[in-house]
Amino acid sequence: MKRLLLCLPLAGCFIGAEDVPPDFERPGPQGRYGASVAFDAARARLITYGGENDVGIQTTTWSFAQGRWSRLTSAGPPAREGAAMVYDVERDRVVLFGGELVDPSEPCDATWELVGEAWTRVDVPAPTCRRGHVMTYDAEARRVLLFGGFAAEGCAGGACQQTWAYDGTWTLVNAP
Repeated sequence: MKRLLLCLPLAGCFIGAEDVPPDFERPGPQGRYGASVAFDAARARLITYGGENDVGIQTTTWSFAQGRWSRLTSAGPPAREGAAMVYDVERDRVVLFGGELVDPSEPCDATWELVGEAWTRVDVPAPTCRRGHVMTYDAEARRVLLFGGFAAEGCAGGACQQTWAYDGTWTLVNAP
């Protein structure tokens, strides 16, 4: 009898009701929700950052390449969940924005870039703080696009309908 194998990114693999460990060498990130994920095409690796689990909100950056997880050791953004992340092909970097932070003294509207193995905070005017938004790369315009999310301030009723573009500088493209 064949069983259906269901694998969800960063959630594990399940066969029936049995929890089956993923088929790759450990270590790897603990299961979590609200993590940010992007595929770094230049380095052929999946990057994941943050998220939350029963231990709390995470601050680690993990890379998955050639069937193996490895932890990036450089200091990165403050702990967060619900941020969005995307690979910027034109500028060869992973871009992370927003999310809900553990430390309210940290700016939640900060933009972070991962170049190779190192995170850098980019100090540019940005969209208002938000979580649950989405980002993608626009190959034709050669820039990152951000849409939506939930914001406590700056968006009617908390649900953002704005579209922003990022190419090293944030620009509001569309707002109702």
